[in-house]
Amino acid sequence: EVIRLLRTFDPMELRNSVVTFLALKAARAASLAAVLTGDAADELFAGYSFMFNAPEQDIPHHVRRMNDVMRFSSIPMGAALSVKAELPFLDKTVRAFALTLTAADLVGERDGCRFGKKILRQAFAPLLPEEITVRVKTPIEYGSGSTKLARVMTESVSDQEFESARQDVAQSDGVRLRDKEQYFYYRFYRQIFPPPHE
Repeated sequence: EVIRLLRTFDPMELRNSVVTFLALKAARAASLAAVLTGDAADELFAGYSFMFNAPEQDIPHHVRRMNDVMRFSSIPMGAALSVKAELPFLDKTVRAFALTLTAADLVGERDGCRFGKKILRQAFAPLLPEEITVRVKTPIEYGSGSTKLARVMTESVSDQEFESARQDVAQSDGVRLRDKEQYFYYRFYRQIFPPPHE
């Protein structure tokens, strides 16, 4: 279902999106018309480790780049499930504000560890318990356990099958498969779609 909706066979995107898809299905089952997500907070407020661990002068550049390329699977998946995904951090005012922030606004340090989203943590400190406002960022695939999908998919494909498929797919579809997990998803993708152009 997720491959069909997102038209991708990218393992990381699918692992992350499966989690969101299941949450949206649960929202639909609970008869919710809409859900709020935190999508774009990490991108706009330096929540990823590659951003907050970067040299100070590079952090605003990372935020601007992420602002230009970010997209979120919750929007099309929510629409397909008749649950509106509301993304408050995508509001044009919030985005414009985020682009004005300096590294000092975005990155903080506590007990010798750097962290991102400093300004958000400060903004919500009066409303949320400290264990939330100082929480270490956990990528969705780790917090949800969807990293196990990679192992399951990899174990379902033999080395011989993958090597043969890698050559066949490169020749017939012009697609270079990175690993067994990607091949696993690509098989489903090709049942639905023609070879990709990109």
